[in-house]
Amino acid sequence: MNQDNWTEIIQFLEPIDVLASLLTINRTIYSLIEKCVVSFDNISDYCFNESLNIRILFSDRDDLKNELSDENIPLLGNCRYFVNLYLLKLAFKLENTNPEKMKISEFEKIIDEPQLKLLRFYRSVFSWSKKEEKNVEYLIKYTPIGEHSIGKSTFFNHVQFGHYENTSLWKSEAIKKEFTISNESSLVQVLFDLDPRYQTKETFIRGLIRHNMSFLLSFGINYECTFEKLGDWYHLIKQEKLETMGIMIGLHPHRQITNYELKKINPREVVRKAFHEFGKLLVVEVDMDNKKHVFVPFWFFQLQFTYFKDLKDITHRVLLNETPKTASSLPTNCFI
Repeated sequence: MNQDNWTEIIQFLEPIDVLASLLTINRTIYSLIEKCVVSFDNISDYCFNESLNIRILFSDRDDLKNELSDENIPLLGNCRYFVNLYLLKLAFKLENTNPEKMKISEFEKIIDEPQLKLLRFYRSVFSWSKKEEKNVEYLIKYTPIGEHSIGKSTFFNHVQFGHYENTSLWKSEAIKKEFTISNESSLVQVLFDLDPRYQTKETFIRGLIRHNMSFLLSFGINYECTFEKLGDWYHLIKQEKLETMGIMIGLHPHRQITNYELKKINPREVVRKAFHEFGKLLVVEVDMDNKKHVFVPFWFFQLQFTYFKDLKDITHRVLLNETPKTASSLPTNCFI
């Protein structure tokens, strides 16, 4: 198949499929894929409006190895980002289903056997570890972090009860949710609701590190300043050489906040900054009162951990103008 035909075909493929093909196609097609990008506008629509399609574009720019574009994200060098984008698409399908009420038969109606086979194929391409461990239980612990009063406790409340429950008289600090995909290892997720307001940010983060906690960056959708202040939290996380969890969440608090200026975020700008300034994170809007995406973070982490506990960037040698020959010779990018 010649390059012109590939140019037509690639535009209708998922980015993850194009990246997965890199080990099998020839150098001419590598040169074509080097020009493949996805626009921030497209990804913003995908994250905030659940646009059905991610459209691959071709850029004529010669500096695609420089990832500081304000318009587009190149496919090459961003395996993790586009794998996560694909997992987010599946998490959107599972939407607000509480894992405690989800039967495996119901899960497999939404994520059916052909899709599960495709996920296993992607794992064989992108995962560093070739050994698939079964009948093993894994545990991840995480907490939303960000400015106070933005809706973190309301989010916790909805994940715990499935609706808003006034818990002013009693309140747990952690909830456990567990789900196991057929023929895969079990994953236990423990979500914590911890209040940092009486500690410095540095003390709070270091205390959580001692308990092997992961962090879910959070901001208020209607309060732009809370997104701008996320940089302080992220700086502390990077200072400790910790990984984030692939997504950040924009929350709708249960009531209006009086101590922040009411100014809604610009979705495109948030998506762009989440990529450039926050370690290539995706953005998920969570509206608890309207039951929008409440359990999307849970399902995203479930799929991410089940199929991509570790991830290699198979585009690394393409960026160095070398053709990858075997998967075992490629570098590792670990996450979670």
